[in-house]
Amino acid sequence: PHRGFESHSLRHFHASMRPPDSTASPWTGLLRWITRMAIEDRVREYYALFSERDLKKLKALFTDDSLIIDFRGVEHHSTGVVRMFELYPPGTKFDLASLAVDDRSVNTVFRITGGPAGRASEGKDLFVFYGDKIRVLKTELPTA
Repeated sequence: PHRGFESHSLRHFHASMRPPDSTASPWTGLLRWITRMAIEDRVREYYALFSERDLKKLKALFTDDSLIIDFRGVEHHSTGVVRMFELYPPGTKFDLASLAVDDRSVNTVFRITGGPAGRASEGKDLFVFYGDKIRVLKTELPTA
């Protein structure tokens, strides 16, 4: 007999969202999934805004006390987004090649065209989030 809304597929959905420890609520897995998707979206937005050189919107992605470590290893506190623009020539474009997300951080590989002289065309970023804002960004862009 049909049991209405509580069908097998809905029970299966809840079971698939359950984290490995069976004592946690099935909603915990769903919340983690939503958080991961939001973080992925922020990272994609970062690369798009950086390529567009939209400083105002880009700064809004970061916490007020953010730490940015540029590809030279120099640390920038709070003003790092502005400093990043100074390191990349106008017209620099970023293409996200891959990303790996956990609860609060994202590791990416990106391709860059029109980047700094003497640097490789592929780099890596590590993003650490506080809520939905970027708190730490560390960039690796090896020499060519």
